[in-house]
Parts: sequence; structure tokens; C-alpha cells
Amino acid sequence: MKKPYLLVGLVLFLVGFSLAALSKEGDMEFTSTTVNNHNHMFTLSKADLNTPPAEGISRMTTTNSNHNHLVTLTKQQLENIKNAKEETVKTSEVGMHSHEFTLKSWK
Repeated sequence: MKKPYLLVGLVLFLVGFSLAALSKEGDMEFTSTTVNNHNHMFTLSKADLNTPPAEGISRMTTTNSNHNHLVTLTKQQLENIKNAKEETVKTSEVGMHSHEFTLKSWK
């Protein structure tokens, strides 16, 4: 009786795993400036550049030294990056410091 549920659970797990792997294809990770002996990573996808939302995007960096930062990019900045222009953005301030990311297309 429990076997069908286990099989369904396994299939859902594998489908979710496959979708997660596919969603990572085309992503690019950027490393921030080092401040207070640490840095952060920020991920930008080709989808962000190919169809930038009118409101832009806001996304958290990776966590390091027990905190993370918010990175906000406007639609224009995303379009600039897509067109091979470099954009330098400052993160939100946390713990009396912020970081910068230099983002450019990986065409």
C-alpha cells in the first residue's frame, strides 16, 4: 500500500531536482568587493537579461559572515548588461557596510 506513495514521492523529487538543475543553466555568479574581510556572491540569469521586468529585480546575495545584502537592478541596468555594458551596483547596507558588484554580460 505504501509503495505507490513512495514511487510518487521519488518521481516528484527527481522532477524537482531536474528542474532545479535546468534553471541553473545560463546563470552567472558574480563576486562582490571584499569589505571587512569577506565578500558575497550574486547570481544573474540570462532570463533576467532577455526579459527584464519593468520594475527591475531585487535579489539577496549569498550569506557570508552571518549576513547577506540586497542587490537591486533597474530594467535599464539589466538592458545595459545585456548589451555588453558594465554596471557597478552597490548593495544594501548591513552591519554598517556594503559591497559593490561589477556586472557584465557573458555573451
